[in-house]
Amino acid sequence: MALLVAAPGCRRSAPAKKTAAAADASAAPSPTPDPKGRLEPSNVEVYAPAELEAQDWTPEPGTHAIVLVGDLMPWERIEEKLAAFGPHHPYLGTAPLVRAADLAIANLEGPVAVEATPNSGLRFPYKMPPSILPAIRETGFDLVSAANNHALDCGPEGLLETLKFVGAAGIDLVGAGPTPMAASQPFVTQVGDTRIAVVAFMSPETWYSEIEDDSAKEHAFRNKDRRMRKTMMRAPDRPAALVGDVGTIREAVRQASETADVVIVYPHWGVRYHRPVYPRQREIARAAIDAGADLVVGHHNHIWQPIERYRDALVVYGVGNYAFGSRNRRAKEGLIVRAVVRNKAFERVELYPLYTKNLDDKIDFQPKLLKGKSARKMLTRLRDAADEPVAGFGIEGDHAVVRLVGRNEGRP
Repeated sequence: MALLVAAPGCRRSAPAKKTAAAADASAAPSPTPDPKGRLEPSNVEVYAPAELEAQDWTPEPGTHAIVLVGDLMPWERIEEKLAAFGPHHPYLGTAPLVRAADLAIANLEGPVAVEATPNSGLRFPYKMPPSILPAIRETGFDLVSAANNHALDCGPEGLLETLKFVGAAGIDLVGAGPTPMAASQPFVTQVGDTRIAVVAFMSPETWYSEIEDDSAKEHAFRNKDRRMRKTMMRAPDRPAALVGDVGTIREAVRQASETADVVIVYPHWGVRYHRPVYPRQREIARAAIDAGADLVVGHHNHIWQPIERYRDALVVYGVGNYAFGSRNRRAKEGLIVRAVVRNKAFERVELYPLYTKNLDDKIDFQPKLLKGKSARKMLTRLRDAADEPVAGFGIEGDHAVVRLVGRNEGRP
């Protein structure tokens, strides 16, 4: 398997430490009334953008930081916010953490297109304009995955436009490509002295609208799997997004681990708004770790899912939304993952609780980190949601830390 490799030596050149987005944070306007009159007050404690900007997020000497967030779709239902506050508005509450990372990764939940049109037969067809991309790059994101259930909402032509526009914005992309073969390639980059590979894919249960669907029936799942592969990977010479299973992901990780020091698996999986781990998620996660993955960070559910320690690796089954144009009140909490590398292996994974309830007047389509009692309550629920106690887990102030033992010397 060939590898999709970033420019040798390092990540793409990052924006200056104090960007336009950062400067805007200290002067960010207060939320304006929601056009539908539905913004709601709450007692949730969150960090203001200026508070976050005042903290030093620079990785400590001898380490590198990789930040992973969830679903990024900063357009549907928030166009008026971008027009009023500017394109950086969705990111001001998290930009300092993202911008300081050596590598920052998000799930681009939908096509970026001009000419292609959304499929009218879909319940929620997405389409975003290229104008959203500069702010994403300036916030500090280096890599996006397009391996998700909305990748072909505008058809193959829309995916081709996405590849073109994302690349032109200086952002790398994984999990999709002009052919299924290209879509299956891991992304590989050099961060300092550490070679990092990212494997991205989607899983068929993401096409279930709710867990009450007949998802427990094996024949129903096989039908979903066939339909998704036919849609997302329709022909050897057509644009595609990767649909994964145990075998393909195991092999992708095995090959990536032969040349990379650290392997991250970044799947779009699970059933939306369903917190318990879907059986297929656990099966693929453990197979990936057995094959050499060091960290698994999933997305799709719009809410956080439990974490799990397996062998010497960590699985964060779901990080929930990031900057996502949703008015659903269930989509209110997520995570930002900050994985710290030392000596070419993960030393620890930091978990930052994120408040994403867009109709709360503290958020107004700008997710922010939780703090104080609000942070500790969510992190305690995250800890207690695990099937077994997570070794190395601790709550430190307003975030959690899972301390890991590097497996680099004894890779399978």
